[in-house]
Amino acid sequence: LSEVAALLSPVGALLNHSCYPTTCVAYDTTGHQCFIACRDISEGDELTHAYVDGGVVTEVRRERIRSCYGFECACERCTAPWAARDALLDGDCEGKPVDPRCLALNEQLRREAHGSDGAAEAELLDKALKALESCARTHVSRVQTQHQRAECALGSEKYAEALELFAEVAELRERVYAPLPHARVALDYFTLYDIATWTGDTATARTARDRAAWHLERTAAPDDRRLEDLRVTDAINENATADLTEGMIGFSVD
Repeated sequence: LSEVAALLSPVGALLNHSCYPTTCVAYDTTGHQCFIACRDISEGDELTHAYVDGGVVTEVRRERIRSCYGFECACERCTAPWAARDALLDGDCEGKPVDPRCLALNEQLRREAHGSDGAAEAELLDKALKALESCARTHVSRVQTQHQRAECALGSEKYAEALELFAEVAELRERVYAPLPHARVALDYFTLYDIATWTGDTATARTARDRAAWHLERTAAPDDRRLEDLRVTDAINENATADLTEGMIGFSVD
């Protein structure tokens, strides 16, 4: 994730950081900062939120916190054994560290693909994915490459291929952040929903919409327009009635 803004919030600053937070931060339409519980909170539990993206490896998170906030994170996630905290994001299929030569080749091919388009870009990205075939499917570089490949298919108007690729991206990124919800995952499922709707895949569209709603309900401000859009869509789908008397399709929402 890329930072797009900064905010000075005395009240929000009262919450400490954790890479396994109890809340997510969001902003409503009036600009107020909101903290939404993203997992079960028991009496006496500390309210925390993540100062950095949790979908990257521990050392990247810690370095970001050191450079921006001046402390060393010692949360339960950062202090867990490597197999528990980073194997999913940085390991191979057997949960061991990845050969750095594979990562270097992947990065080189992705850079070359960035300067190409169409079939040439797709071929380079397929090679970049093959360079990581020994990595865990949820490896950070593999998910990023898969997302780039999905964008390539969509840009080339290969919608069936894009649908399959984006479905895998959404599934993998959801596993990366699990068991917590995340706004980035909601966006992935919204993209999948749009493509599935466009291609007429109603089953995939419904599943994607449901997963997007699950993540948004736990990460977005209560007045987030996307939540309302999802509720209206559900109502229309459940109460749709065809009115052909005037040669039009009408919808009745109870």
